[in-house]
Formats: sequence, C-alpha cells, structure tokens
Amino acid sequence: MNINYFSAMKQTIALYLCLLLLGSCAGEASHKSEQDTASAATTYTPPPPGSVVAEDSVLIKESLNASKLTVRILSDEYSHMGSYKLNIKYGPDSDTSNFTLPKGAGKLEPILKKGAGYGYQIGFNYEGRYHEYCELTFKPGPPHEARFRQVKNYILK
Repeated sequence: MNINYFSAMKQTIALYLCLLLLGSCAGEASHKSEQDTASAATTYTPPPPGSVVAEDSVLIKESLNASKLTVRILSDEYSHMGSYKLNIKYGPDSDTSNFTLPKGAGKLEPILKKGAGYGYQIGFNYEGRYHEYCELTFKPGPPHEARFRQVKNYILK
C-alpha cells in the first residue's frame, strides 16, 4: 500500500468558536492523556457511536478564572468508514464538528497529539508511521478563537 500526497487540498474544514471571557491569559499545560500508540491498519475497529476515541485537555489560567480547553474525538455511526466527531469545550462553551479520514482509512485509528501552544494535531498511524492530517489551533482571547483545518491529503491504496 502506498500513500500519495496531493499538492492541493481537497477539503478544508474551518471551525470558529467565539467565546467571551474577561481577563488576560497565561497558559499552563495539564496533560490528561496523549494517544500515540502504533496500531495496525487491519486490526482497529471503531468503538460504538458516541464513544471517546481520543481526548486531551489544557488548563488556561486567566486573571479571574482558570478554564480548561478539552478536545475529544468521538466515534459516530460512520466511523467504520473513517468519519468522526470533534468536540471542543472551553469553560462552559462547547462545539462539535465532523471530520473524515482519507478514503480507505476506515480501519485506521485517529490519534490526537498536542501541538504548539494550545493547538492539537489529528492524524493516524499507517504502516508503522504517524501521518498528520488535521490541526486545531486555539487562541485565548478576547475574543477566543478556534480553527480546525485539514493540513495534508492522502490516498490509501
């Protein structure tokens, strides 16, 4: 099986969260879990719809509050075809979006990795190597902003 990279992106997903909180921000990472285990492409079976596939959190301290940014990848009824839900929660606010791994990736487990600042990478292991697929960036406010986008394209044969 080969992976071919396309020079142009086929799909871009943008997700914006506008969260209103007062105060200036200073961040401190509070790592709950980071899934970075190699999984064989033929053995992963997605859990039942609504199950948490991957989760991580970062504590963001503000002058008045300390809020947690939580990112979860959840399975849905189409996860056997590579489709998942992305749930982002910051303080009392939350939002959910969908993303789909490359065609042919129904047996690949999505992996959530800590990125730069308050960001995260979503990717997968294929033939023993990690491949970045999407990224979530978060800028504490005000206004707070989250952006989710696909950064690479793959075709699995």
